[in-house]
Amino acid sequence: MRSVVESVFERLVDWAAAALELSSNQPVLPHAIIAFNASENNIDAELWDVTKATEKILESLSNTVYHNSTFKKYAQFWRERNRIVETVEQLMLCYYSSVQVCAISRYLLSQLFRCNNALCINAA
Repeated sequence: MRSVVESVFERLVDWAAAALELSSNQPVLPHAIIAFNASENNIDAELWDVTKATEKILESLSNTVYHNSTFKKYAQFWRERNRIVETVEQLMLCYYSSVQVCAISRYLLSQLFRCNNALCINAA
């Protein structure tokens, strides 16, 4: 799962860096919300809490800022501009106002799909 999560963070940093380059005036940074869709109900109980899930995921990735080539490149970019970037969280906060991770239950998603289908059928 870590490599999947790491690749999601890579994409977010790549996207944000590209957006920042093209932006002439960006007064407010966007927020990043990473949702684990269709999570099994038996995942670590802490992952259902947004604050704890965010802390746990960011902690698991913290040192990849020195090993992942994408993270290294952007961390160096910010270090050259006198920003301290020693963790993935610090790197993400160069581009985003906040970062939050949340899990969405597989069961909840199936309920939402059934409700949506029923609404569409009833609306027709």
